[in-house]
Amino acid sequence: MAFWLLKLSYVLHFIYLGTMVAFVPLYLKYLGLSAQQIGTLYAIMALARIMSGLAIGYFSDRFQMRHHFLSATATGTALALTAFAWAKSFSAFIMIFFFIGIFVGPIIPILDATTLDFLSDRFLNYGKIRLYGTLSFGITSLGMGMLIQARGTRVVVFALIAAYWSFAALSYFLPGSQVREKIEVSLRDVRRAFAAREIRLTFVTSFFFSLAFACYNVFFSIYLKSLSLAETTIGLSWLISTLAEAVFFFLASHYLRRFQATTILLLAYAVTGFRWIGMGYAHSAAAIYLLQGLHAISFGGFYAALINFIREHFPPELLTTAQSLFLIVNFGLASIIGAPVAGFLFTQFGGSTAFILSGVASLVVAGLYAWRGNFGPSGTRG
Repeated sequence: MAFWLLKLSYVLHFIYLGTMVAFVPLYLKYLGLSAQQIGTLYAIMALARIMSGLAIGYFSDRFQMRHHFLSATATGTALALTAFAWAKSFSAFIMIFFFIGIFVGPIIPILDATTLDFLSDRFLNYGKIRLYGTLSFGITSLGMGMLIQARGTRVVVFALIAAYWSFAALSYFLPGSQVREKIEVSLRDVRRAFAAREIRLTFVTSFFFSLAFACYNVFFSIYLKSLSLAETTIGLSWLISTLAEAVFFFLASHYLRRFQATTILLLAYAVTGFRWIGMGYAHSAAAIYLLQGLHAISFGGFYAALINFIREHFPPELLTTAQSLFLIVNFGLASIIGAPVAGFLFTQFGGSTAFILSGVASLVVAGLYAWRGNFGPSGTRG
């Protein structure tokens, strides 16, 4: 039963995520906001995610209260999304995006840590649970595109509200921590863990990789719309990427047994660089679909390898803290800097140039990681 509750949790959260990433920018554009304003809103949300995610992740480890923090933050997110339905002005959206970020920031780190904790020595099966979130993202992307064409852009708001109130209710029934002995966790333990060179290298390179990813995360749908592609084409593009990602998650345990997480991270950095450069030159739906297939390694490989890297290098009592640091810096701080920069590049030079520059940045990251990293057969423990 717990397996299915965890799977359903990812499904509901990724309905929110698929809508927020793929269609909320279009909704905001429909309301008259500029690309620069949209980028600013996503940067504000990312800043709030950092503020809350690091603090709540640390305290949920320190007091072994992941379950309580997850339920509280899920309920807060649902309330903030309900307010989103009534906002019209840029100033109102600033406040709402800030509170969404505050509440949603720690949810994935806590949910991931809860899943790994529940799986225990079967942790390589994490991908087979997480892929339900990926499939949900893809189905949401396709279905939302069809709903928008049939019912109008405002339908995205009601999808967000329904998904997150359902997730908030479900969160109260998820399995609690498997840690039997309460272990005192301090900031000194966190600093000691980050003293390792390999951890610092992965931390820094994954941040700059995610920085280059911001153009795709915020402006991909707007870019496709600027190419005069229909909403159904946009939805299908997101669906292809998420199906490719789901395939990788399903096979992740096989690859993570054969290769070190660092090897898969390097491959993700390099492939993504060529993907973004290709995106800058590909203006047909067929070419876009082909490049979206690379999302399997661009994000699926990156995320699965990063989670496994954290699992290998940090003790169980620091899992939520470590994942909060990695994921919030990658999906929070990187968005704070990357979203406005991508918005500026998109506005001043066009989407093609923005994607090409993102690709060059990813290839530079891959070169640095190849030069300084440690690669070889899998060193997975467990």
